[in-house]
Amino acid sequence: MDISVNARVAGYHPDFRFPNADVLLVCDETGFKVHKNMLKRVSEVFFHLFSDPATKANRSFRGLPVVPMHGDLYEDVELFLRIIYFAADWVDIKFEKDTARHFLRAIRISSKYGVEFIRDHFLKIILQSYPTSYEDIWPLSHMFLETSPDPLDVLRIAEHAESRNLIRTCLYLIAYHTKTRRLNGKLAFIIEGKKRVDDKCWDILTHWKCRTIGPKLDCWRSGRCKHAFRNHVGKFKRHSNFDLFIIFNKIAWDSDEDLALELCPVCRPYYLGKTQAWARAFWDNDFLNCFDI
Repeated sequence: MDISVNARVAGYHPDFRFPNADVLLVCDETGFKVHKNMLKRVSEVFFHLFSDPATKANRSFRGLPVVPMHGDLYEDVELFLRIIYFAADWVDIKFEKDTARHFLRAIRISSKYGVEFIRDHFLKIILQSYPTSYEDIWPLSHMFLETSPDPLDVLRIAEHAESRNLIRTCLYLIAYHTKTRRLNGKLAFIIEGKKRVDDKCWDILTHWKCRTIGPKLDCWRSGRCKHAFRNHVGKFKRHSNFDLFIIFNKIAWDSDEDLALELCPVCRPYYLGKTQAWARAFWDNDFLNCFDI
């Protein structure tokens, strides 16, 4: 952190002007009179800043050394200090539409200044309320999006938190539930990612059409179930906008799917098991790689 650049102080924050403060943080011309020990105790960055003589502030304001918070938003600094000084107020916070902005600010600034307990606390709350596993993500509906924070906002949080599981969930929700015409500009990578997902699904589908993946059972040898399987797969056409991925998931997890009913009781669990194994492996290993993020 560069503390050599001057920062203008136009006034103090009303909640952070402690009379026994020994340092002045400045952001957007507002001074925060706080304590070095409080910052050193929670932040690796501030610990090294205040412990290294080479980084001693060369400017003071009314007797306090000044630390300009360059590159930080006023709201981020304010929330950062509130969490440090009034931690009990944030223990039971819930991840909802109205509070999502607090989570973004908290994780963004805590990641920058190495305050792991803040980052981990807020990320844990998100992961408890936002699905990340394959089994949880598939049944999600539009109702979930209507009552939960916007996945675009959650994606920004996930990027700051470097949570791959959360990033993957957000990409899925954005790609599946957002109209393509709204995905432009900065979200162009979503369109490209959806195309790559379709390409991979098509490759797998072609592989299935060209090979016999059924077990060596009498009904499969005789052609009964094999014929039903190949006829059903042959009906698939080249889709776009995530359709193939959704189709595969629907077959894998919907036991009432027409094809599952056409297969005999012996082949049915085998086929569904193969489909589920593919869908889960694709979700775990390949889905996120389709998006340039």
